[in-house]
Amino acid sequence: IFINSLDSNSGQTFSLLHEVAHVFFGINSLYNDDYKYRDKYSSPIEIICNKIAGELITPKDTFIKKWKIANEIDGDFHYKIEILANEFKVSKLVIARKALDQQFINSNQYNEIAEIVLNEYRLSQERKRRGSGGDPVNNALSRLDSNFMRALIGSTENGATNYSEAYRLAGVGRGVVEDVSLRLKGVR
Repeated sequence: IFINSLDSNSGQTFSLLHEVAHVFFGINSLYNDDYKYRDKYSSPIEIICNKIAGELITPKDTFIKKWKIANEIDGDFHYKIEILANEFKVSKLVIARKALDQQFINSNQYNEIAEIVLNEYRLSQERKRRGSGGDPVNNALSRLDSNFMRALIGSTENGATNYSEAYRLAGVGRGVVEDVSLRLKGVR
């Protein structure tokens, strides 16, 4: 199981539980990383794994009770989602999905929250990119799991993954992937 170290703690927890569900089903999901299209999964296994992770993080009965309590305080769904996300220590998107599943919000409200979460994610990534920089290979090695990179490099070298997909998954350019590959092989 590979967890995106750039993701939030709550996102990493959700991903871990989602991927554990994949392990139980015996189905690989190396490319289950595209945040932008996360709400467009149509694969039954992805839907089931998301539901399992969501139920483990925010059990339905507990969620319903807490939603009703939050509803007594303030009727605004943005406020309730924010409060419950903090209380369950998960992303607002997880809470919005749970609220949608319980028909506490509609799909337009869910999409509104998804857009807010995506914008917050983009802003946080932009802030990280504005940092001081440093050596790109060392930066890549510090944020990418070496086992993940070995698996990705092996998959690319065996022809199972194309190079542009490898660069996208690693979040770095060709030169950095090549240098990381050499460093992991002990050449540099």
